[in-house]
Amino acid sequence: MCIAAAAREAGFDDIRIVDMKVEGWDAAQAIEAVLALEPDVVGLSAMTYEAGCLHEVAKGLREAHCEATLVAGGPHASVAADDVMQSPEIDFCVRGEGEMTFVELLQGLSESREDWDGCLGLHWRDASGEVRAE
Repeated sequence: MCIAAAAREAGFDDIRIVDMKVEGWDAAQAIEAVLALEPDVVGLSAMTYEAGCLHEVAKGLREAHCEATLVAGGPHASVAADDVMQSPEIDFCVRGEGEMTFVELLQGLSESREDWDGCLGLHWRDASGEVRAE
């Protein structure tokens, strides 16, 4: 909710939160709910014990031809960003307290930014596909 609040404060008003744990959904139900929103960006958060589900949802979204930018965050992404980025479905990984990083990411995506150097707390793939971190 803090990430969503920061994004809204920065002018990104169309933010929706889907919490599969609160809803009691499995991965397939979460994927269906996200697809129904037709998002441009999907933030996936997980603790380490939920990492498998994060990857399952990301893979399911791609298999359903979701073209949204997929961003991983939360405790697992913060301590295992290199592992998270091994999943080709994940476009970006936000580490640590991600409010400022996520807002910078949203602003950059809206401006078609390709160079993420200087965006602290971010893992991404460069044009050659190599994972980079700042």
